[in-house]
Amino acid sequence: MPARRFKRGDFVRYDGHIDRFRGTWWTVDEVATDHRNRTHSYTLTANGIGRLRNVQPEHVSQPARD
Repeated sequence: MPARRFKRGDFVRYDGHIDRFRGTWWTVDEVATDHRNRTHSYTLTANGIGRLRNVQPEHVSQPARD
């Protein structure tokens, strides 16, 4: 899980279980917070691909660029 939460407009890489999207870059469109379970999830968007909803924090990263 990242050290900080991403906010709307951040550019992140998807590292989840969907093979065809793994390693692709997305824009955070929405951050949803579940106060009861103290968790959050992201909705990601990418031009030409569409949206990924309910993406868990452990499935996104923002590695340092060289």
